[in-house]
Amino acid sequence: MKPFLFFIILYYSSKLPRKIPIYIHLVFLLLLIPVHRMYVPLTALLYCLFLQDLETMYISKKWIAPSIMAGIFSLYSYWNLSSSLAALLFFFFPIFVLYRFKKDWIGSADVCFIGYFSLLLGYQRMSVALLIGTVFGLLFCLIFKKREIPFLCFLVVGVYISCLYGYQLWYVLFRFFIPR
Repeated sequence: MKPFLFFIILYYSSKLPRKIPIYIHLVFLLLLIPVHRMYVPLTALLYCLFLQDLETMYISKKWIAPSIMAGIFSLYSYWNLSSSLAALLFFFFPIFVLYRFKKDWIGSADVCFIGYFSLLLGYQRMSVALLIGTVFGLLFCLIFKKREIPFLCFLVVGVYISCLYGYQLWYVLFRFFIPR
């Protein structure tokens, strides 16, 4: 299993822009320490998507096949059809409608990956991921005074945190917003 995971990481890193400093890759290796081995392909994909979107604000179609493979290898045992369909209904379809009417507000890669992550994570972890991604994106806008942001970067951070601690954060937020 280890050589296969090493091959996946090498494949993803070959698709990255060439201007990435080496210390960024070392941070990625530190991120892999707390990750269970089934999340390694998804973590490698998230890392590459983060760097690609941050550097170029463009995600090409060559990421479709690796994304599907990472999802199959990472979350196949935890996948829940009803939760995924609810996430598509609550998150993907409204954002898709927004994209159809206001194409300059959100990018097509953002819409596609919101649908992809909704299918993988389900509505509980996806709501945590979107909340984290939106908060980080807003902080980025406020700190750097930017009007355009690479939203997929921040969504990827939310998805990473949600993969590791999504259900725990969901229950904390659920208790906070709906007191008993």
